[in-house]
Amino acid sequence: MFKKLLLMSISLCVLMRTDPLRCEDSYEIGNVVVSADEEEVNTGSADATGFVTVIMVDELPSQAISIPEVLDQSVGVNVKQYGGLGSFSTISIRGSSSEQVVIYLDGILLNRAVSGVVNLADIPLDNVEKIEIYRGTSPARFGASGIGGVVNIITKKAKHSSTSKINYTFGSFETHKANLFLSRRFERLYYTFFYNHTQSRGDFRFKDDRGTRYNRDDDNWTRRRNNDFRSNDLLIKAGYEFDSGYKLDVNMNIFNKNQGVPGIGSYQSRDSRLKTFRNLSHVKLSGDDLFIPGLSGEALFSYSFQRQKFRDTRGEIGFGRQDNRDDTENFSGQLLLSYLLGESHLITILAEATEETFQSRDNLSSLQTPDSINRIAYLYGFTEKMRSPRKTRSEEQKRFAYTFSLEDEIYLFNDRLMINPSLKYNYYDNDFKGMVPFSSALISPGSNTSESQLTRKIGAVLNIMEAVKLKGNLGKYYRIPNFYELFGDRGAIVGNTGLVPEEGINWDVGFSVSGKTPSIFLKSFNLEYSYFRNRVDNLILFIQNSQRTSIAMNISKASIAGHEFFWRFRFIWPVIISGNLTIQHARDKSSIAYWQGNTLPGRPKYELFNRIEVFTGRYRLFHEIEFLDESFLDRANTKKIDRRTIQNLGLSWSTEKRFTFTLEVKNFSDEMTEDVIGYPLPGRSYFFTVDLSL
Repeated sequence: MFKKLLLMSISLCVLMRTDPLRCEDSYEIGNVVVSADEEEVNTGSADATGFVTVIMVDELPSQAISIPEVLDQSVGVNVKQYGGLGSFSTISIRGSSSEQVVIYLDGILLNRAVSGVVNLADIPLDNVEKIEIYRGTSPARFGASGIGGVVNIITKKAKHSSTSKINYTFGSFETHKANLFLSRRFERLYYTFFYNHTQSRGDFRFKDDRGTRYNRDDDNWTRRRNNDFRSNDLLIKAGYEFDSGYKLDVNMNIFNKNQGVPGIGSYQSRDSRLKTFRNLSHVKLSGDDLFIPGLSGEALFSYSFQRQKFRDTRGEIGFGRQDNRDDTENFSGQLLLSYLLGESHLITILAEATEETFQSRDNLSSLQTPDSINRIAYLYGFTEKMRSPRKTRSEEQKRFAYTFSLEDEIYLFNDRLMINPSLKYNYYDNDFKGMVPFSSALISPGSNTSESQLTRKIGAVLNIMEAVKLKGNLGKYYRIPNFYELFGDRGAIVGNTGLVPEEGINWDVGFSVSGKTPSIFLKSFNLEYSYFRNRVDNLILFIQNSQRTSIAMNISKASIAGHEFFWRFRFIWPVIISGNLTIQHARDKSSIAYWQGNTLPGRPKYELFNRIEVFTGRYRLFHEIEFLDESFLDRANTKKIDRRTIQNLGLSWSTEKRFTFTLEVKNFSDEMTEDVIGYPLPGRSYFFTVDLSL
C-alpha cells in the first residue's frame, strides 16, 4: 500500500501539467502552509531553505482540538499523549527525543534547564494565531538550537479592524471549554484580550489489563479516575506605533492549571495532584531603517516564572511519598538586527543573554517533626502546610546562557539560487551550589562548569521554474544536559554530573511543486517531498542501576532516515483533499549488543494523515483519517503497540448572523490504544461547538 502511495505521489509531481505562475508568499495545504521562497522570511517563516510547516489556526474548523492534536497531524511530527484532553503531551520531530525539540511561545523559550521536555497540553490553542514547525533545522534567529527542530507558537494579535469572538464547547467526559477574544485598534494604539477556561473529568472507559499484558483472561473494562483538570489562560497584548516608525509591544500571559495525576491504568491513583502556574511577559521595541537605510531590528526583554506543585502523600505515583514545589525563573534580553547589503545579501545578527534559576522545596522533609497530630493531619489532607523549623528549600541552581548568531542569505543568478549559511555560538555557565534537589550530596564550588558550542548550518533553494523548487540543508546541533539528568529527580533518578552534550548532524533534500491546472476536474495542486537523515552521538539515556533507581549516561548513538510527503488537491467541485505521509527508519546504534540495531521506541515506520473537506456557502463536512504503524514501547523491542487507524468526522453550519455550529465525532471507530504503556487514550467521543463573531 505504502509503496503505491510513494509511486503515486512522485508520478503526480512529474506528470501533472502546470502553468508557470508566480508563487505566492506561501503554499496553502489544507490547514497548513508550507513555506518555500525568500519572500517568506518575513511573511511566512524564519527559514527560507528549511522544510517548514506553518499552521494557520484561524483556517482550522471550529473543533474541540488541542495543540498536541494539531501537531500530530503534521508531517514528520509524532506526539505522545498520556491520556485525553489536557493530559501530559510531548513532541518528536523526525524521530528525535522530546528533549531535542525546542519550543517557543511568543519569542520566549519554554524548554527549561530543569527538564527539556515541554508539556504541550499546557498551551491553549484558542489564543494561537499560527504555529511554525521547523523540521530538522534551527534558524539563527532563535537563540536555542534543537537537534530535532523548532516549534514556534505565535499568539493572536490585534488586526486593522476591531474583532470580538465568543466560543463555547461541551462534550464527552463532561468537557467544557469557553473562550472570549477581544481585539481593538485606535489609530496608533491597539490591544488584544483573550481568556480561556477549560475543564474535563476525563473519566473515559478503557480496558484494564491489570498489569498482565499477555494474559487476556483477567482484562476488564473500567473508567479512568483522578484524570480531571481545570485550566485558565489569560492573554493581554498592547502596542503602539510611533511617528518615527518604531513599534512598542507589551505581552503578558498567565496560565493556571489544577489536574489529577491518574498513574498507570492497572494501578490508578486516587489523590495525586499537580498544580501549574506560569507567567510569561515581554516588552519588544522594533523598527525599520534604524540608523542607515536597510537596517531593521528589534529588542526583546522577557521574563518567565513557573511554579509546579506535585502532591502524592500516599505514594501512589513514582518513588515514595512526595510533596514538592519547583520554581523556575528566567530573565532574557535579545537584540535582533537585519541588514540588506546591496541587492544580494540579507544579513541577520542575533545577540542574546539569559539567566535561569531553579529552586525546589520538599514539604515532606518536615515530617520528621515530633508533632504527630500535625503530621497525620497533613498526610490525610486536613492541612496544606507543615509547621517545621527545618529548612526545606534547596539552594538556587543557576544557569547563564549567552548566544551570538550570524546568518547570511545570498541571492545569485537573478534570485534563482539562494544560499543560506549561518553560525551560532552558545556559551553556558552553570552556577550550581549547596544542596541540589532530591540529592543527599553537596556540590562544591569547584563543581561548577561551563560549556561552549558552535552550531553550523548551510542551506540552499533553487528555483528551477517558478512553480518548482529544490531545497537542501546540512547542520550540526547540540543539546546540553538538563538539571534532571545532572542531579536526579525525587530519589528514583540518580544524577550524573559527568554527562557531556548530545551532538546531532542533520541533512535533508527535497522539492516542492505548486500550480494551477487547466484540467476540467482539478483546479490547483501543491506537492512537496523531502528525504532526511539524522545522526545523534552521545545520546543521553536512563539506565537502571539498581532495583529502584536509574542513572543518566552518555552511552548511545542513533540514526534516523526517512521520507516526507505533502499533498493538497483542490477540485473544481467544492472538495479539498490534503494530507501527508512520513516513512522513517529509526535505528539504535548503541554499543550495547542487546539494543544495537533495534528500532527506537515510539517511532512508527509509517505515519499517514489525510483530510477530505466538502464545503458550500454555509456547510462544511470533513473527514480525517490517521494511520500509525506498529511501534515499540521499549529499547529492547519486547513491548509493542499495534498499528492503529483513528478516524474523525465533523459537520459545521454557519448562519448569516455570524454563528457557526460544529458537531464532531472523534475516533468514531472506537479504537482502543495508547502512546505510552499504562496510559490509555480515549475511545469514541462527541463534541459540540458554538462560535459567535461580533
